[in-house]
Amino acid sequence: MIAWGGSPASNLPRCSSEAAWPSLRGQIMVDNALDHPRTRDALRHLFVVPDLTALPERVKEIVRREDRASEHLIGLAQIGLATLLWLLYLAAPRPVD
Repeated sequence: MIAWGGSPASNLPRCSSEAAWPSLRGQIMVDNALDHPRTRDALRHLFVVPDLTALPERVKEIVRREDRASEHLIGLAQIGLATLLWLLYLAAPRPVD
């Protein structure tokens, strides 16, 4: 696995022609993109769970209420999708044996 701190591209063998290492060139580009500070910050914000213990109780209650409401909407959407797929299954023509 690639560590955030350094690029494994520095450990690759050097070659005068990039065409000789086409698969490594793509990997080097990915490694360089992951080493960029903006990319690291964006990924950190995507995968870090916020700490709610430092917030005031009033704000915690608002967050909990919004979380419950969003979970309720997601549940309704899942039930609606399952119902739609079930109805499409019932309405589909049956194969003739």
